Amino acid sequence: MRESINFETELAKFTDKQLELCKMWDSTDDSMLLYGGSYGGGASYLLRWFAVRFLMKDCKKKEQVTVMLACHDYPTLKDTHLLYFKHHMPSWLGKFYSDHDRYGTCFVLSSQYGSGVIRLCSLTDPTKYGCSEFAGIFIDNLEKISYETFALLLCRLRYTGFKVNETLFLGAYKKRGGWIEKLWFDQTGRNSSLSGRGFNHVYADYRDNPHLDKAGREKTGYELLRCPQINLSKNNWELRNECWHAVRHMTKIIELEKEDGTETMASIFAESHIAEFYPDLFKEIMA
Repeated sequence: MRESINFETELAKFTDKQLELCKMWDSTDDSMLLYGGSYGGGASYLLRWFAVRFLMKDCKKKEQVTVMLACHDYPTLKDTHLLYFKHHMPSWLGKFYSDHDRYGTCFVLSSQYGSGVIRLCSLTDPTKYGCSEFAGIFIDNLEKISYETFALLLCRLRYTGFKVNETLFLGAYKKRGGWIEKLWFDQTGRNSSLSGRGFNHVYADYRDNPHLDKAGREKTGYELLRCPQINLSKNNWELRNECWHAVRHMTKIIELEKEDGTETMASIFAESHIAEFYPDLFKEIMA
């Protein structure tokens, strides 16, 4: 890599919100971090490049430091991360292995960057990592794993030569609630095993992602379309609140696409759903 290249802005091309998380990690002792909270904020992208940044910047004086980047199941891991590491990472940065003899599926940085290892893991059976140690753990779709899995992984967040607050846990999530809410937001779920670790988070959604083009907005729209029809049939306020947020998200997408005259099928379908299930909100939006 040329010395003149700025990692954050030219290589990783972090958004302002992603840079905010970088600054949080660099300038505080907080080592239990969250990013996201909605759709479209670039959380999965951040995990990949933050794992690389962590190995290059925070582990540069150590050889072959290992971190974990994981999803709750293998299909999600493959579609979200494996294919990216295999096909889109610069060849000079490192090498992808589908079955490394020591680390399994992984991405290994080039020797000039410390030979750090990003193990790409499925958490279908988290006990497989019960004897492993990681200097950093990066989890996508954090809300889809159980607290028991989180607790097991946290026990593996340790590495020779690293102090407690030098190891990093970074989770990407799309919604609050459950054990995530208790640990990061109302703080009632913290126990003695978490002493010495600071918790912090950065909220980001589609409005914070300048890389989300028309195609990206359409994909996000399809992910959210199911919310109104499904959630309104259930007497559950948590689901209703999530649905309300999804509808507001979709109405913004509709507004953006009407401005440039390129409505997608997703937004057209979403508009009919909003009109049917949220007539008052629809009138407010269309006024």
